[in-house]
Amino acid sequence: MSQTEDPKICIIYATQTGQSKTIAETINDEAITNGFEPKLYNIDQFGKDFKLNEITDPLIFVCSTTGDGETPESARKCFSTLKRLDTETNTNYLNNLNYALLGLGDTNYTQFCNGPKLFHKRFQELGAKCFYGPVWADDGTGLEIEVEPFKEGLWDVLDDFFKKQKKDHNKQLVENSDTDKLCEELNKLAIINPSLSNELSVPEFVENHFTIEFLDEKKTQDENGLLKIFSILYPQSSSGIFKAKIIENTKLTRDDAEKDCYDIKFLIDSDKEILTYEPGYAIDVICPNDDTEVTQLLKRLRVDDSKNKIFKLKSKDSSKKLGQTYVKITEENDINLEHFFKYCVDIRWNSLKKNFLRFLSEYCSDESEKNRLLQLSSREASEEYQSLIKENLITLLDLLNIFKSCQPPIEHLIQMLLGLNARSYSLCSSSSKQEMEFVFNLVKFKKDLNRTYEREGLGTGYLKNLKQNDHFYLMKRKFQNFTFPDDSEKPLIMIGPGTGIAPFIGYLREKKDILNNLNLYLFYGCRDPEKDFLFKNEILEDFAPNSKLFSVSFSRFVYDEKDKFVDFIEKHHVKDSKYVQDSIRFHSKEMIQLINEKNGYIYVCGDAKNMSKDVFNCFAECLCKELEMSNEQANKYLMDMIKNKRYKQDIWA
Repeated sequence: MSQTEDPKICIIYATQTGQSKTIAETINDEAITNGFEPKLYNIDQFGKDFKLNEITDPLIFVCSTTGDGETPESARKCFSTLKRLDTETNTNYLNNLNYALLGLGDTNYTQFCNGPKLFHKRFQELGAKCFYGPVWADDGTGLEIEVEPFKEGLWDVLDDFFKKQKKDHNKQLVENSDTDKLCEELNKLAIINPSLSNELSVPEFVENHFTIEFLDEKKTQDENGLLKIFSILYPQSSSGIFKAKIIENTKLTRDDAEKDCYDIKFLIDSDKEILTYEPGYAIDVICPNDDTEVTQLLKRLRVDDSKNKIFKLKSKDSSKKLGQTYVKITEENDINLEHFFKYCVDIRWNSLKKNFLRFLSEYCSDESEKNRLLQLSSREASEEYQSLIKENLITLLDLLNIFKSCQPPIEHLIQMLLGLNARSYSLCSSSSKQEMEFVFNLVKFKKDLNRTYEREGLGTGYLKNLKQNDHFYLMKRKFQNFTFPDDSEKPLIMIGPGTGIAPFIGYLREKKDILNNLNLYLFYGCRDPEKDFLFKNEILEDFAPNSKLFSVSFSRFVYDEKDKFVDFIEKHHVKDSKYVQDSIRFHSKEMIQLINEKNGYIYVCGDAKNMSKDVFNCFAECLCKELEMSNEQANKYLMDMIKNKRYKQDIWA
């Protein structure tokens, strides 16, 4: 929970005659008065505007009873959906739901408050936790006898709930372990490597040329202030920085999928600014550092008492380029230390270059810790640096948790930190629509190996938590290298497993009315057709029938013909194909004819580490097979295609 935002709550009412609606609206008004940010829903909005298993804010549920203990008509769709779930396989379906329940009934009827009680029982069976109540209000004796105490006690309970939530989060984030309690891999990071000699080639120490002055005035950054800071931090944003408003943030994958994939739909929140784009374009989203991580870092650096103060940086040597952007930010803007660390500097892995480790070593009072950081910064320890720090995406807070005697001055640390980069995402919407859209996989890092706390990816963790009507900032990516060919008559081979399908979805949506006239070949891959097949219905109903070829591969699913699992598999799935390159090999002859005889294009989007290399090698293999080329000739053929922009890649690490 951000320290600059009101804590968010969700209020849902299920009404038959309007009583629970009136009470819910009163709770909504009182929530605002008590410093909360509520969202109010009628339960008949279930499935359209909210899903119970996606609610992460505390829920206040006001539910009435109708007939002889039945749920209100507006709630029956929701309850029947929950009722159909198998409790044996869905015990954690509502694991993230924390709720307070106020039930309305009448003791003059046999089944008093049975409707709310049915919801309460089902919530519990599906893993939800009741943090307040349940309270059963009796219309026979007067609803206010129970309703008023419920409302009066609610705000203190919610305050305690958020305090506990924050305390638990902080405890998990900075649960510092002593060196002897860390796992074996962590010991490798913290303990001197005796096999390295004392003669090490280390980077030159970068002297501090900053001074810092804290002012007594405190400052909370407003929108105009942020935009000024962003314009300095991102000078490449020639097209401008856009304020966007979330329309919908939906989880696309099933709860038991290996990865959580989210789909964000948004609008540019401006009457004057328009973001023009075409299929294949990507946006750069400005994603701030996590509030709790920033708080704990400033505490570890012993500057948390000054975190809300405006500060000014000055350079003792203006000829030094390092950190001059930060000087300009503090000179031209009133920004406090907490917001500077939240919006301006990279405190994750990107800043932890070898010269940064050399810098940290200088401020260790423990000699063994100093020597170990010197080792890790050296040329001789390149393999250790790669395996222990870079590959494990160690953060600044991790290092400071491990090397406890390290206490760098805040002004020197700021000088050494890199600027916070925006995160790029391919648009999957048609440019003819005002509403824009992109998808992403949530990245998670467990507390293991060298990591001293659990965390989510900086960009994906931030985006996952955005809710309807929330705002975020973005830029159009400066270099758009994945635009589609103007010549629509030539074959276009599109390869995009996982979220790599995004730009192709945008292109297919753009060309939806003329797909029959195009020569399109789409290769897609996912783990399981039921768990994480993105845009499944749209692809199978709108795109696959109108493409020359659609082929899908499943890396974690084995199809048994006896099961007749899904009717599209026999038509669009090459048997035993786990990855897109398996399907490409199966269609080898046709693919090589398309690129060699018809001057077709190849577009690849997705993972740079494995997939893109494997696809390139697969096409080289197909060229060798079909045209009897040598490996060298096949590689040159594909490199010429890249040079002539007939083989394009939009890939990420």
